[in-house]
Amino acid sequence: MICEWCGKRQATDSHHCIFGRNKNKPELDDPHNIGNVCRECHSQWIGTGGRKVREAWWKIKCAKYGERNMRDWYESVSTKSVKERYE
Repeated sequence: MICEWCGKRQATDSHHCIFGRNKNKPELDDPHNIGNVCRECHSQWIGTGGRKVREAWWKIKCAKYGERNMRDWYESVSTKSVKERYE
């Protein structure tokens, strides 16, 4: 499997994309929220987090699953009282 972030190297790691990992919320381990990434991207780019990284993941996942499907999944997640909106 190729890294979903750079599209160049072999994916070696999994990363929680939109919401961070929470052991009490198994819905966060859904494929809509998991990205397969190479070690280099995981440590240099994705691990820094932040809104811009989450927005980029949103676009990657919408391309993979479709925006309507992603919005349905996003609305089903009950982890935060206030969720960020992605356009």
